[in-house]
Amino acid sequence: MRLLTALALAFCLGFAAAGALAQNLDKRVVGTWHEYTPTDNLITFAKDGTWKLYLKKGEVGELRTLGGKWWVEEGMLVVVIIKDNQHQRTSAQLSFEDGEMVLTDAAGVKTRHRRHKGPIPRPYRW
Repeated sequence: MRLLTALALAFCLGFAAAGALAQNLDKRVVGTWHEYTPTDNLITFAKDGTWKLYLKKGEVGELRTLGGKWWVEEGMLVVVIIKDNQHQRTSAQLSFEDGEMVLTDAAGVKTRHRRHKGPIPRPYRW
């Protein structure tokens, strides 16, 4: 579960905002993103509040994807991992810089994401 927590933290974000700004952040988060630093991941945030992290073969045993629910709350991106009927909630700061989504965890570690266009890349389709 420690790896799942680390993966979730890599995709959680926050931004000091409320109300209309949170709704705007919701719209900006929706889509597929490629995390390119510090690790290499692909995640989709759907309009219906679900998310899917695509895993490379062997990254987490035989799992192909992880998923759950997401929302923006008081400027924070909240992510709930749902696996084996267990729920794990985490959140982090969200910001956007030069078209990139920047996620900052509670320890101050930033992950950077670029929008992904096109089909899911081969390493995530196994």
